[in-house]
Amino acid sequence: DLPFSYYAMAAAFRLKVDPSQAIEASSPMKDGVMSSALMPRVRSAIERSVILLGFEMRDAARVELSAIKNYGVFSEAQLHYLADINFRAGHHLGNVFLISEMSNRGYRSQFSTSIERLMFPNEILPFVESSTQGLGINPIYILSLTKQESQFDAEAISPANAFGLTQFIPATARDIKNEIIVSEMFTPQTAVSHCAKYLEILLKQFSQSKIWATAAYNAGPGNAQRWAKAAADKSLNADDADLM
Repeated sequence: DLPFSYYAMAAAFRLKVDPSQAIEASSPMKDGVMSSALMPRVRSAIERSVILLGFEMRDAARVELSAIKNYGVFSEAQLHYLADINFRAGHHLGNVFLISEMSNRGYRSQFSTSIERLMFPNEILPFVESSTQGLGINPIYILSLTKQESQFDAEAISPANAFGLTQFIPATARDIKNEIIVSEMFTPQTAVSHCAKYLEILLKQFSQSKIWATAAYNAGPGNAQRWAKAAADKSLNADDADLM
């Protein structure tokens, strides 16, 4: 699995491997890295995205980058370079697939500090820190949940009609705020604020267990309560990775 996924982290914990000891590396940002073995339209899309980023037009750059679907023709250096461009444009979902390609090929650079930074963007951290003040919720918890729910895609829409960074459905959002406008859920600050408030409710409901609060956030409190009862009946530890 990806080196910084839940299961990879759980395996590292079991094996007593410190995942923070990653390979020190930087992105190969050098001229000509995209000049060979690429179709002209792919190379042009990348060049246009770089130009757009130079004008701080991140939305337009993401459109160009979203059109790139096949990473099979990219070399390791090109994948790393493109990951950096995706990161600058906020195209984090693209990086999930791109770094998965690196993992499938067994490239050692997937374990680099550079890739680690690209996998975990921190641009919403100020919103998270302000939303969690006084709630006793670790900002990293919300960042982790956001990554799993939307891969940091502020415009994400799920098949179940969950919206935005933190994937709220309108009915759940109304539990936080009586009158909710769906478009508000695509605003990172609002999405993060609602997430923090809802997690506060769920943590109280599930005796501060992050395992069950997270399960309730994703699958609903009713399902989480049923699973918690089943786990208790089987004497499973709610903090045991095997339970997940």
